[in-house]
Amino acid sequence: METMNRRRMFELNYWPSIADMVLAASMLFLLVWFVDKFSALELARSNQSLREEIASLKRDKPPIITLDEASGYTFDSGSPSLSSSFQQAIRDEIIPKLNTILHEYDVDMIEVIGHTDGQTVSAKPSNLDSDLEQVVLESASIDSLSFGSNVDLGLVRAIAVAKYIKQYATGKIQNVHYRFYSAAQLIPPNGILRLSREPDATRRRIELRFTRLSSRSQVTLHTQG
Repeated sequence: METMNRRRMFELNYWPSIADMVLAASMLFLLVWFVDKFSALELARSNQSLREEIASLKRDKPPIITLDEASGYTFDSGSPSLSSSFQQAIRDEIIPKLNTILHEYDVDMIEVIGHTDGQTVSAKPSNLDSDLEQVVLESASIDSLSFGSNVDLGLVRAIAVAKYIKQYATGKIQNVHYRFYSAAQLIPPNGILRLSREPDATRRRIELRFTRLSSRSQVTLHTQG
């Protein structure tokens, strides 16, 4: 009789133990599910934040426009004078592209960089030190400049392109500011400098870069009225 009573007590206590185990397993499952969902939610938020940051970086980094002579953007030989085809390309192609970039990016300044190949420029005295500001400020013609090196030629060509863009500017580009630079023959398109005095149309080019400029360091092309 005593043995039977013990067996009944065991049988009576068996099912509550199973119920406790099932409840504990369910709570563990719910905890794992919650942690998994929370992690997935945090990952989705992180991915969204990363996508927004990448998009912001793209908006903050406008493209670089390269106008090389091999593509038809030519100057007269050894001169800052733009060919008629280059002038037409600026009016019909480049200015609309510039307005698109200015619309999509928060920029107010164009950097114009003149590149040359390694051919030597005819030796003649340079008057850039004395006359350069007058040309930029429209009180003298760019044809009055005399350049004695590729450094001079790259700079004068950069100014010539900027002045032509300014002359035919429409839309947002009418309010943009400019900076002019010369890289001479020191930065080939592939970035690898080598000694060469051979003509190379791919090295002779103008680069247009875009950035934001504080009001204290603006350079504006003025037009005399």
